Amino acid sequence: MAHQLVRDDPAGAQAVKDGADLRKAHSDLQDRLGEADNERSRRQKLRHARPDLADRVTREELALEDAERIAQAEAAELKAQRWAATVNLVETVMLADRPAEPQETIELFDRDVEKQKGEAPITAERLRNAVDYLSGLADLWEDPP
Repeated sequence: MAHQLVRDDPAGAQAVKDGADLRKAHSDLQDRLGEADNERSRRQKLRHARPDLADRVTREELALEDAERIAQAEAAELKAQRWAATVNLVETVMLADRPAEPQETIELFDRDVEKQKGEAPITAERLRNAVDYLSGLADLWEDPP
């Protein structure tokens, strides 16, 4: 214990020489070393995940805790966007990739429900744009970037 105090905390070693409790000084040193290791680990994790935020922490433009919160919030947002995009694509493919005739979908379509959704009305042009978009997705699906 004393050797570690002399090596890692000269002020603590001096305090022990002056009468402070060795066990307490050593315990305090261990706490500080643990906190430093924890912060170093958190900084490394942030650097790996978000180097842009880690740089701002290094330049003291942003506190580590704030950077971690931003990274976590943005990761959660991206996860939600990925989930929504996936669900939307699955539902779109399920609608379009079936043996039913297009006429059946037209007959089942309810303009009142469309209005309740608050989206722009579906038009022939929008359907053609959707076909072009899905065609582009299919091309990327076969040969991802």
